[in-house]
Amino acid sequence: MKPSNSEAVLATIDAFISVGADRFTVSRVGIGKGGNSPDKLASADQVRRTLPGIVADATAREQSVIIRPYSDRTAFVQLDDIDREKVADLASLSVGFIALRTSLDSYQVWIALESQGHDADLDFARRLQYGNCADENANGATRCGGSRNFQEKHRANGFPLVRVRTHPGRINTREQLEALGIVGPEIMREIAPQRVEQSTGDEKATQWTTSGAWPSYKVALQRARRKANGKPDRSDADLAFAMTALSWGRPSHEIEERLNTESERIAEIRAERGDKAADREVTNTVKTARRFVQRNAA
Repeated sequence: MKPSNSEAVLATIDAFISVGADRFTVSRVGIGKGGNSPDKLASADQVRRTLPGIVADATAREQSVIIRPYSDRTAFVQLDDIDREKVADLASLSVGFIALRTSLDSYQVWIALESQGHDADLDFARRLQYGNCADENANGATRCGGSRNFQEKHRANGFPLVRVRTHPGRINTREQLEALGIVGPEIMREIAPQRVEQSTGDEKATQWTTSGAWPSYKVALQRARRKANGKPDRSDADLAFAMTALSWGRPSHEIEERLNTESERIAEIRAERGDKAADREVTNTVKTARRFVQRNAA
């Protein structure tokens, strides 16, 4: 027998508590007469006691219930807007402590990690999102399991019930996830750029310099995750190389020229599909790298 809505609500909150969440914000977003209500931070015990009633009341008012977990010791990684096949793949790898279907064709999986500090957690989360083709703009909040997804676009489908599957207590490690090959590339650190001050008129600007050095594409290839056949993922190598070069202050057009020279993957695309396809792939790689670098610097 399928669990009742209240059972799914409690299963959702209990899954987060089981991996270290000790407080939550709970908010409502409505399309009907209920309108919206602001976030309210509360302890895990308080949320567990009140959430089933909140969901029941919100449903009557055509409001979605959004929860956001907090923990000082656990980092939560949200892999949002992934498909059913990706959810099944992650489940087969014993990755993630909760999976939710928030609409008919949209899924998310949450992964718990031991926190290593805000910046390190954020960087690893972005790499995991990239490695699993998840939404890079996921905001760390989710519709509660057992509630309904009240959006106008879902009205014709009767506002789908948010379904949930949990694996309480499952905390993955960074090493485990890296070994599984589901983590995206990182900025390489084999040569440390130095800060210098350069005068520009009456002002001084602090800039990065590497004395003409470039990151090593060979190192990027060596560090790239391995495919099932044991060979390096060359798209990961291209992205890691571009990210590192951008972080060292290299302009995009120089990085594109370098990828055209050093990447065998780009050379193969050029030979098989032509110059336009290869140029488009190079440009997209550098754009993606710039987005990651800018977010890491934010």
